Formats: sequence, structure tokens, C-alpha cells
Amino acid sequence: MEEANHLRHQNDMKQIYARRKEMIERVFARKAWYALDNLMRD
Repeated sequence: MEEANHLRHQNDMKQIYARRKEMIERVFARKAWYALDNLMRD
């Protein structure tokens, strides 16, 4: 666990985590958009 925390705080890993966070946010936004689209069609 300590090794994972150590790697997470390195500069290279910070960039990877930032991109992963961005991708996750896009997935949730897409799900929300899809749900709203379905509500509007009903």
C-alpha cells in the first residue's frame, strides 16, 4: 500500500491520474446526457 501511495505522488503518475479522472468525468456526463435524452423522448 505504501508503494502505491508513493507512486501516486510522482509527477508522471499525477498526469496519468488527472487524465483518468477526466475520462471518468466524461463517462458520467455521457450517462447523464443519455438519461436526460431518454426522459425527453418519453
